[in-house]
Amino acid sequence: MNSTTESISKFFARNLFAKISSIMLAALFFFMYRHLSFEQVTFYLPVQIYLPEDVAILSQDISTSQVTIRGSKTDLAQFDRRHLFLEVHIDNFLEGTRYHRISLNRSAYNNRLSQFSISLDPASVQLTMEPIIVKQIMIEPVLLGQPARGYLQSDIQLTPSTVEAKGPRSILETIHSIRTYPLDISNIKKSIEEDIALNFNHQKVSITPTQSHIYVSVATQYLYRHRFQIPITVLNLHESLFIENIDDLIGFVMIESRINHLATLDDAKWTLILNLQHIKDAGEYNLKPQLRNLELSPDDYNIIVENTTIKIKEIKNYE
Repeated sequence: MNSTTESISKFFARNLFAKISSIMLAALFFFMYRHLSFEQVTFYLPVQIYLPEDVAILSQDISTSQVTIRGSKTDLAQFDRRHLFLEVHIDNFLEGTRYHRISLNRSAYNNRLSQFSISLDPASVQLTMEPIIVKQIMIEPVLLGQPARGYLQSDIQLTPSTVEAKGPRSILETIHSIRTYPLDISNIKKSIEEDIALNFNHQKVSITPTQSHIYVSVATQYLYRHRFQIPITVLNLHESLFIENIDDLIGFVMIESRINHLATLDDAKWTLILNLQHIKDAGEYNLKPQLRNLELSPDDYNIIVENTTIKIKEIKNYE
């Protein structure tokens, strides 16, 4: 046995190359074993940004980062990625565009994560930040249509008339008013009021309140008016019918004017015509006569012909 050992020792002593080769083979086998017993996993995690309350992010170049974890197969099999997340803490705010290092929160797995090799790609996020400010912004009412003929919109009141907006300074500097949703005032003849929502939606800006109470005052353009009585002329009454008290048949015409010239109007020239061609049966009818021989400027006057109620009876034949 001793002679055999001595022979091997003499062999390695005489052959240096064989000695070095054996050491290298042993090291190779060791690293191959370690490599075969290790593996890695790769996944993406969202990057969570923690900011002071008075700071806003205008732009962010990435929202996720690739996480690569390398370790033993046994340890990785027991690893739960749900306990990990990526974070960036902005403690010392500097306005502008800068890169900030992404860190891996290890609080839940502090001891176990020390067994792994962990890398992030990318390892930083580019953020553009600026301060948040508060600004009073005027509310702008939006109206559709026009009041009825002879009426005009005389005033608009909003309560409140401004909102408090909170958001990034550069964005608020470009907002000078906030509009309401449209309110239709087509053909109205009297003032209206209601609560109306504000037409504003911006992800980085909040407003208070989100609606306003609007009051739209409507006034007549015609300050002067007079009601005229005009005799009615009946045409085309069926021969088997007659009108009760036809001699007392009077119609009414309301004339409204922007100017006080109503006393100069000559109503003796006016005629109210009641065409009964379409009536074939006796009964009570509420009809609107046609006004003729009236020459007025439609821009200065508003003419309202009132309906007239007549009683029509059938002529009795006593032969």
